[in-house]
Amino acid sequence: MVELKQRVEGVVRIIKLDEAKILDEHFAKQVGTDVNKIANEMRQKVLLLNLEKVQFMASAMIGQLVVVRENCRRRGIDLAICDMNKNLCEAIKLMRIDEILKVYDTERDALESLAQTEAQ
Repeated sequence: MVELKQRVEGVVRIIKLDEAKILDEHFAKQVGTDVNKIANEMRQKVLLLNLEKVQFMASAMIGQLVVVRENCRRRGIDLAICDMNKNLCEAIKLMRIDEILKVYDTERDALESLAQTEAQ
């Protein structure tokens, strides 16, 4: 079972994954299910996944990001990710996930940008 730490900052719900490696498909699906459950129950307009502690993510988890994004989109929630290490960031770019998700270098950058977007 993965531990997802959550908190709310204005219109943004932040979920921090505390797992260093997401290696197998079953585990990735569990993470996706848990994040979707949170998205289904949240009232905020933005869901930010902080991946600071994730060192490696199997392709199955990247697939789950797409599933979570679709669920969020149907619910009118913007999904964004932040704080990825260099290798994970490169994988996200190679798979072109950065074209369908907002990607931020840091959580602070994400919150500042998202706050400005909401103010407009």
